[in-house]
Amino acid sequence: MIAILIMLIASLGWATFDAARKHLSDRIPPVALVVLLMLGQVPVFAIWLGWTVSNDGVPAVDSDYLAPALLSIAINVAANLLFLRAVNLSPLSLTIPMLSFSPAFSALLAWLPPLNETLTRYQAAGAALVILGALTLNAAGVATDGAGGLIRRLRSERGVPIMLVVALLFSLSSAVDKVAQAASSPPLHALVQCLGVGLVLLVVLFRRRQLGQLRTVLDHQPAFAGAIAAGATALGFQMSAFVMSPVSTVETVKRAIGMTAAQVVGRIAFGEPLTARKWVAVGLMSIGCLLILGNF
Repeated sequence: MIAILIMLIASLGWATFDAARKHLSDRIPPVALVVLLMLGQVPVFAIWLGWTVSNDGVPAVDSDYLAPALLSIAINVAANLLFLRAVNLSPLSLTIPMLSFSPAFSALLAWLPPLNETLTRYQAAGAALVILGALTLNAAGVATDGAGGLIRRLRSERGVPIMLVVALLFSLSSAVDKVAQAASSPPLHALVQCLGVGLVLLVVLFRRRQLGQLRTVLDHQPAFAGAIAAGATALGFQMSAFVMSPVSTVETVKRAIGMTAAQVVGRIAFGEPLTARKWVAVGLMSIGCLLILGNF
């Protein structure tokens, strides 16, 4: 039950963080936004790490931590920039659903060494329903039929294929994160990841002579504070979930809840239309999520 609660909190955190990034991406240049969001979370994870050290002592860091830590930073630099590009090009309710492919990618990646994780038949069926729901959702509102209509949507919405690449990168990141935190600790790896991504892109801004873009956040402080809170909650609870749950399970629950929330947020915050087909898709994803959790 604790593992399920942690996954649910992480999922709601990601849904909120996705909406906050969408809002801020229209107001703050993409690279500057990623730098601010990553470095803004560093104090949160530093406090968490300090609290664990005071209670449990300094976490042991294995010698094989460096390689997955560096790989995680590189993957997240690419994934965050592509994410912002995707939501700038296409509606939130069409781009976020493509992240539902991450459970399938995660299941495949986690099946390989060194994780060697497998799903039950029911969990695999649940992941399949989540993906089917995403495909239905992506076709929602399109006056075309069959696979041809979906393919045309994939071609016409430039942000959709980009977000599909992001789904693959996030899945790879999750698998790498589980390996990395096993060689360190959840708060330490979360801290290293955010600090590493932020510093890499800060160097990019410096080389481009665009450090002044960071000042744009001063005009959006409440939204930025909310994004930091949501992002730290999402990443922190996700790292904790990896300790107790398979990567593919965490990814499936996260995306099913995230996509459902995207429909509500897209409607309220960005005026994106809701249709009957979208809610059918949400129903499929909800059933898939229940199959996953019911057999956890």
